[in-house]
Amino acid sequence: MHMRISGARGAPGEDDAHGPGRPERDLPRRPSLWESPPDVVGPLVETMVQAAIRDANLAVHFYRERVDPEDRRSPFEEVDFVAERTDGEVLPVEVKFRRRVDDGDFATVRRFMDKHRCRRGVLVTRETCALDGDRILAVPLRDFLLAY
Repeated sequence: MHMRISGARGAPGEDDAHGPGRPERDLPRRPSLWESPPDVVGPLVETMVQAAIRDANLAVHFYRERVDPEDRRSPFEEVDFVAERTDGEVLPVEVKFRRRVDDGDFATVRRFMDKHRCRRGVLVTRETCALDGDRILAVPLRDFLLAY
């Protein structure tokens, strides 16, 4: 009697990692998080950032407001997350998971900070690391997650 142990490698088509009777085939290579289009992985990245900043001493909010609150046709500005400590100190955290960030990506965070008198802000990016003045830190996702 011949018995094949599950997972043992034999000739193609025999019981192998692809299952009994299934021929071996090359599976398509799936892109990594960093290779994927930002619009596809953006919601996942935002969820990862939100999970990282959740803490017993923090409340995490979403900020969305019209540029001109008196005009209903005015466009919205938003900041992905506003982390608020129990003492009322807030930190805006914006996620821009793209290869390049520009001054416009900092603008909404800057306006939020001016309006709410915040000392610092964070822009989570795909790979850019920069300091906008001395107030907004642009930090790659992997470094942001390691810091928390």
